[in-house]
Amino acid sequence: MFLNRHLLFCLLSPSLSLSLSLSLALSLALALALSLSLSLSLSLSLSLSLSLSLSLSLSLSLSLSLSLSLSLSLSLCLCLALSLVLALVLALSLSLSLSLDLSLALFPTSPYYMQVMLGEHDLRVFEGTEQLVKTNTIFWHELYDYQTLDYDMMMIKLYHPVEVTQSVAPISLPTGPPDGGMLCSVSGWGNMAMGEEVNLPTRLQCLDVPIVETVDCEAAYPGMISPRMVCAGYMDGGRDACNVRFTIYYSVNELSRCITLLSNLCDLLE
Repeated sequence: MFLNRHLLFCLLSPSLSLSLSLSLALSLALALALSLSLSLSLSLSLSLSLSLSLSLSLSLSLSLSLSLSLSLSLSLCLCLALSLVLALVLALSLSLSLSLDLSLALFPTSPYYMQVMLGEHDLRVFEGTEQLVKTNTIFWHELYDYQTLDYDMMMIKLYHPVEVTQSVAPISLPTGPPDGGMLCSVSGWGNMAMGEEVNLPTRLQCLDVPIVETVDCEAAYPGMISPRMVCAGYMDGGRDACNVRFTIYYSVNELSRCITLLSNLCDLLE
């Protein structure tokens, strides 16, 4: 396994979104066309009923009006039924479109929707250290829960081996679980301030945060911490890895260990 210090996910699903949008537009157009047609038929039936009732005799008018009223009622019921069906189809089409877009955006289970960028440092500058690699296979944990984030683990098999350089290299695995207070390094392009309108940084940020004892973490987040999670940060607030975009978390053995990095990890690319 190679060290992916700087990871970007590129989700590519324009063709599916376009087809779903086109299907939704056609469904809406069909619903509007049928509604207009039914409304026109309803108005013509009502006009015919009034004209015949005025021109015929009283008895004939009454019988004809009765039959036309019955026909009008059936037409109205049919119109309402078709309108409900079309509305249901339209709602299901919209729900399907949103669900598929959301699933593709958050859970790209197909390797064709994901690429891996290695050696990234400055998002706006091509520095020659980047390696863009296609993915061959994506392995999601079968017990992953998107609500509790339990078993939040994934392995990516790359389409081809990467080139080992100063910016992309293997990393040594830990020999045991981390102790409380042990410093671990996180990196990413996340918010650099809380409660303020700030622009996300374009250059990679690195931060050392201490491991928090599981007991203290469970007390701070009751019912949210599983045995497969590791807590890190400062109990009194301050530096943390919250609201991080494309942050890299190093984990092994179901997140029960923390991989420590050199404190000058980011300085290697400065």
